[in-house]
Amino acid sequence: MGTVLGRVLVIDDDPFMLKVICDLLERSGFHVVAQDSPVGATQVILRERVDVAVIDWNLPELQGDDVVRLLRTWDEVKDLPILLITGADDDALATLRQQIPGMHVLSKADLREQLVGTLGAVVGSGKTIRGMTPVQVGKPGEFSSAPQARKPGDLVSLLLAELGETLPALDGIWSEVARGQREGVSSFIDKLDRLAGQAHLLALDEASDLLKELRDTLRALPHQRKVPRDVRRAMEGGIAALSALPHNGDGAFTVPPEPLIGALRKAREELTQPS
Repeated sequence: MGTVLGRVLVIDDDPFMLKVICDLLERSGFHVVAQDSPVGATQVILRERVDVAVIDWNLPELQGDDVVRLLRTWDEVKDLPILLITGADDDALATLRQQIPGMHVLSKADLREQLVGTLGAVVGSGKTIRGMTPVQVGKPGEFSSAPQARKPGDLVSLLLAELGETLPALDGIWSEVARGQREGVSSFIDKLDRLAGQAHLLALDEASDLLKELRDTLRALPHQRKVPRDVRRAMEGGIAALSALPHNGDGAFTVPPEPLIGALRKAREELTQPS
């Protein structure tokens, strides 16, 4: 067991850049958890009890600011200090900082000079539970100062509960489409988008993909459709079955989540059938 200054999650899809950042932070006394994708980021943040995250702006699946937006929807991680890094030039960097006031955005060209100092300022600013106090670290997820926190598996349950409340509402959306009342439809599409992103951050990728397909179908739907009762029952039953499935402490299911996946597939097929 050794002493580290703090725990940092680094997400960057560029292997070279990821190594550069991790080496710099480790030499400066931080414990680093590296990822090349935002998949499962919420699980890692909770399991590793990280103090701050360093996230690449230009990720292939979700942009860094999208990752931040989704993390802010979870009470357990909404106050996590986050630094966004980008290879953009100075003008683009200034624009990004204006677009997301209050968010730290660093140029990759200045990382060696600014990253450690910025991390020290952010993590020591009181925005995190422990500040910059050295902590004892042993195996992954084992820290002597680690506070009690909700496990990722609990977040899976919260996501399932919201899915259970959201998907049955599909049955009433089509009448709004027919009446041209797009406000409620747009709100529902935004919710599907958020749920898809959260599923992605919890590494439930197939569910995320199917939710995105439902979202895209709604966006393109020009006229009224109605989800048959058997499809609605399938969705509700699938969600109920999935919520009862066992999963480990990291939020991963110990059996395939086929009931929900099957229900979502059936709903998607129904939505995309020709009139």
